[in-house]
Amino acid sequence: MEEVDFYKLARPVQERFIGSVNGSGLPTPILEVRGGPREPRVWLGLGGASLLALIVVVRLGYGDPTSAIGLQPIPMVALYFVILTGVVAGVMRALALRHTTRSLPYQPGVYAFPIGVIDARRHKLRIYRIAELASVDGPDAAHGFRLAFQGGASFAFHAKDAAHAEQASRQLSASRGQLAEASGARDSVRPKALAALDPLQGVANPLRPSTPIVQRTPVWVAQVWGVSVAAGVLSGLAVWGVRNLLSDEKMFARAKEAADVDVLRAYLAHGRRHADEVSKVLLPRAELRAAEEAGTVEAILAYIKAHPASKIGNEVGASLRKALLVQLEKAKQPGTLTALQDFAKKYPDHHLDAELAAAKHAVYVAALEKYKDVAPDKAAQAFVERLLAIAEKSGPRADVRFHRKEARSMDTADKNVQKNRYYMGVISTPSRYFDAAHDAPREADMAKQIIARFAEAFPADLLALQVGEAVADPAAPLPPVTVPTLFIEHTTEWGGIVITSDAPRGVWAGIGVVGEASFRLPDDTKPMRYKFAGWRRPDMSIVRADPTARPEDKVYDTQERDAFDVFAKKALAVFFKPPPKS
Repeated sequence: MEEVDFYKLARPVQERFIGSVNGSGLPTPILEVRGGPREPRVWLGLGGASLLALIVVVRLGYGDPTSAIGLQPIPMVALYFVILTGVVAGVMRALALRHTTRSLPYQPGVYAFPIGVIDARRHKLRIYRIAELASVDGPDAAHGFRLAFQGGASFAFHAKDAAHAEQASRQLSASRGQLAEASGARDSVRPKALAALDPLQGVANPLRPSTPIVQRTPVWVAQVWGVSVAAGVLSGLAVWGVRNLLSDEKMFARAKEAADVDVLRAYLAHGRRHADEVSKVLLPRAELRAAEEAGTVEAILAYIKAHPASKIGNEVGASLRKALLVQLEKAKQPGTLTALQDFAKKYPDHHLDAELAAAKHAVYVAALEKYKDVAPDKAAQAFVERLLAIAEKSGPRADVRFHRKEARSMDTADKNVQKNRYYMGVISTPSRYFDAAHDAPREADMAKQIIARFAEAFPADLLALQVGEAVADPAAPLPPVTVPTLFIEHTTEWGGIVITSDAPRGVWAGIGVVGEASFRLPDDTKPMRYKFAGWRRPDMSIVRADPTARPEDKVYDTQERDAFDVFAKKALAVFFKPPPKS
């Protein structure tokens, strides 16, 4: 593809090309599509889209007293600048392109000649030589052609009728040969032969002007971008200012018509011109009416705060107490302590201490009655009753604390394993798998199981078990408690056996978990206790089922986790009936 500026051609070539495409000279186009470029429509579309964007931006928050951009802030002026520049630039650029196209001295369009296709929709002519022609499709049923060139460019044409289509097809087919023949003619004949095929071949005529046709560009076309930016800046500031002025008036009118406390406050937050009238007249009037009509706590408290010098203090106090009692009844309906606590937090000066205390106690009584359905015996009921009494007095917190005690027989297990011919080195030593670091995640899972069961029975605002600090000293006695505490003491001992395996090769010890769970209450000498002893053989099937796991880790972890799981279930059975069998 070649590109040639029409205005830089010699005058004879210019005139010959004009005559050729306008139909008054030779060669005439084989096929043609007249019309200018699509850019003006694109720029008009940009201007239209910018205008729609302007309408959208103007309407954002317009006249809405509750909107933070009812009065749009100064930084949004920049957005108006950009949008209005787009409007002006889109229209001016489209007009400029249209002017440039209409001022062409020839009919703009795309023309097929024997030398190839000339895209003459602009003053810069694009020439696609016949040598670059990759394919010709057509004519089709509608007399259409498509000429495709190397590099991807393609052009669609339509012949006037069947005869024209047939003629065009013949001419296109003969073009390469004609051009080759003309190019190979002798020097005296070649210019004339090429001129018969190429509209950009011209010969000087002494009787015609020799000065090239030049492009004359009006100032407004040359300065389209500067004019667009200047117009966008000036009109953007003006439109933003007028928009805010009209929006403020609309916001005030809506707030005044609504006569609503929230809407009037919103106007004070976002409006400007009528703030004095709203704050001194309309808002106090609406607040008083809302307090009298709604009778809600919030409305009355807002009125008291806004009018501290009110002369009807006794009436306001009576209305406030009545509204608070209504809210307390609503807080009692969910039957949860949290709802009552939220009431107290929301209204700290409620002066309903007796009524609120009675409502809270009723929640604990209801929880105890519900627990009786799952309690395994009277002893558990009595303990939980004491537990809930402490929770009602001191809060819902209860701890689960582990006390890992030293094993007496694990050294013996290590020695027995080390003597075995299947001993694989330190990795086979069982005691290393039951230290504090290995026990910690197993204890955590056991605690989760216990905490989850209590959470099913008691809402977290009444009783919330959580993992407390472990008792670090294995030999220390259990410490006194300041909150209800479920202690889980456990020791992992050797089970007295070892087993060996060829695949995987190794030796493993059987283990047992021995322990006691005791739930202790502050200043209470009757904890709930459960003692446990669970013994487990090494299960090699789990290793064979998962050959990617380390055998020692997998076997010993499964043994202790299984024992802990049974331990947890047995301990929970002290407090809860077993779930019904499905």
